[in-house]
Amino acid sequence: MNNWMLTTRSELRQMLRDGRVRVALLTLLALFATTLAVGSAQQARYDSNVREAVKADRSIWERQGARNPHSVAHFGQYAFKPAGAISLFDPGLTPWLGTALWMEAHYQNTAAYRAIDDQVAPTLISNLSAAFVLQYLAPLLLIFLGYALIARERERHTLKLVLANGASLRAWAGGKFFSLLTVAAALWLPSLALVAIADSSDERARSVMLVLAYAAYLIMLCALTLAVSAKARTARSALLALLCGWVVMALVIPRVAAVVAERAAPSADAGQFWRDVRAALRQGVSGHDPADAREKALLEKTLAEYGVTRVEDLPVSFAGIALQAGEEHGNEVFDHFYTQLRAAEERQRTVLRLASLVSPWIALRGLSSGIAGTDAQHHSHYVQAAENYRRELQRYLNGNVTQNAKGKDSDYQADALTWRQTPVFSYRTPTFRELGADYLPDALLLLAWIVLSIVALTVAVRGLVREGALA
Repeated sequence: MNNWMLTTRSELRQMLRDGRVRVALLTLLALFATTLAVGSAQQARYDSNVREAVKADRSIWERQGARNPHSVAHFGQYAFKPAGAISLFDPGLTPWLGTALWMEAHYQNTAAYRAIDDQVAPTLISNLSAAFVLQYLAPLLLIFLGYALIARERERHTLKLVLANGASLRAWAGGKFFSLLTVAAALWLPSLALVAIADSSDERARSVMLVLAYAAYLIMLCALTLAVSAKARTARSALLALLCGWVVMALVIPRVAAVVAERAAPSADAGQFWRDVRAALRQGVSGHDPADAREKALLEKTLAEYGVTRVEDLPVSFAGIALQAGEEHGNEVFDHFYTQLRAAEERQRTVLRLASLVSPWIALRGLSSGIAGTDAQHHSHYVQAAENYRRELQRYLNGNVTQNAKGKDSDYQADALTWRQTPVFSYRTPTFRELGADYLPDALLLLAWIVLSIVALTVAVRGLVREGALA
């Protein structure tokens, strides 16, 4: 048997001999399986609730009877956000972003019904998931199993004896690396269930990419752990360095990066945002385009277009034209302010990516939630789809007023068939191919960390000879 295989088997036997290790490993596996099972049940319940809510909302919409189309526009509808099959693995930002959006005339609302609002005191484990287990708990187990693999040999001065028996330094270090990697593989293997539960080609592709991302992450952790163990003078100092490194990289840097990102690109205050929107709706984005001036200009343009001099002579209802013009003005206002919000979010995202240079956890979290479809980019796609539907619906209802309400205006009522003929809002999550380019920087950063960790391990092992550990 090859030397590295002998070392691997020997180290694994020694690890699993400790009952605490077996308990910890089984506990993490059980926790991982439980989070997947609970997540699957919660997703099934959510999907069922969404189907029922869509059906009920549509039923209410269609049973309005004869009404004025503009009243119907204010009555509004909900756009419910579906959950992807693999979102159960990594809920990402979903608890903070909302799952239903109210679509009404004149306003582009934000999504509501956030799960985080139902939590009294949100904590790090408030939304425990399979991704959380692999991102935060698995590293701790790998650290406790790997911190002494090489440092212990340095302390006991046994490395020279091992090599004297014919083992090569490369085989010896490789065996220790593969022993730790075997434990990591045991923690990672249950994630392959994602591929099995995927119900579309896109979700299968996402599942494969997700499990590969976490495989790369665990490989990096194993290499970094062994590299620190090889450089540390004692096993105790290796453990201290690894635990401090874990706290800094996984907890401190992401928090500091979030604060820095917020200061670099401050998020808009909700109250001020809506005050600015309402002011712009009245006075225009420039602040010098009042509503009465806009309506006067619209009336003159409409009269000239139809070649008449009085509103009464128009062959259509000016009220419907004015309503649609108001919608177009509102669209311009909301596009202006929401574009500013998205620009600030993108600047914050850039800052977080820069922080990934010193914390692989940040790169992994961005890549993981992106692949799972639970990040801000996917949410923005859903919000934009709902807004496109809302604008088309308003155009349809105002067009009905324009064509049929001449001489009646607010007294005009369309029959119920008008609402029943409107399409049902149907949202399709974008394929990863459509948004995949957005996550290339995160993937490259994670890949860079893997390369760096392997290089660090190689240099650290070679350094054993230079430091006189073999003398």
